[in-house]
Amino acid sequence: ELQITSTGVAGQPALAIDNSTAATFIHSAEIFAGSMTANQTNSIFIGRVGSTKNSAQIGFKYSSAGANANLLTLGHWGVNESLVIDGAGNVGIGTDSPSTLLDVVNTSAASYQLSIRGDIDNDGGYVGIQFGYDGDGTAYKKAAIHVEGTGGNVTPDMHFLLNSTASTVNTQGLTDAKLSILNSGNVGIGTSSPAFTVGSGLEIEKDGAATLRLTDTGSGSKVFEVYIDDSTGAVLNSQGSGLPMIFKTTGTTS
Repeated sequence: ELQITSTGVAGQPALAIDNSTAATFIHSAEIFAGSMTANQTNSIFIGRVGSTKNSAQIGFKYSSAGANANLLTLGHWGVNESLVIDGAGNVGIGTDSPSTLLDVVNTSAASYQLSIRGDIDNDGGYVGIQFGYDGDGTAYKKAAIHVEGTGGNVTPDMHFLLNSTASTVNTQGLTDAKLSILNSGNVGIGTSSPAFTVGSGLEIEKDGAATLRLTDTGSGSKVFEVYIDDSTGAVLNSQGSGLPMIFKTTGTTS
């Protein structure tokens, strides 16, 4: 047993370990408990006093020899294992058995497990999550959920981005927006700024081919398409079995 009583301050700590070794892994301290059995934790406590939530704990929880279930644990006195890292590198918050790289568990029936915030109280400021590819020494971020501020009153728009270029180019903001939901209630597909002037609605933009296509894969394989014809104006076109039905914006119906 070693007990140190001191008035240690910055530069003059109660305990100092100076290790002059230069190596990939430098062992300045080793604290082992060779008699540990399953579900026992070897801990170090740091804090004010040894009572509930008045000190913090870093520990090693043993399961079995060489097992991924062996855990590095972080918590407080009396509130154990708030965060764990298992032997496979998975991180668990609210769980001691994470099944993915990050596994967040909340027993509440009505709460958000993840909060992402930023200074978006301005036009163009944004927060979000990017998705992509990592391999062969390269990292491409080709998709994103993008929440963008529109002014000083925190009235954000939400955009789903997807970069379709087969290259190392990452998502480039609203130029890659495929689906947009504006604070006004307008929804845009193919446009980040659906231009409804009264109320809210859905706007779809696409260059060529059908703008909207509904297909019945059952008997007859009926198809209903909505598209823009550059020469005749907007056209509704029904295709498949039976006669076609066409509605035109020119004021005639056939």
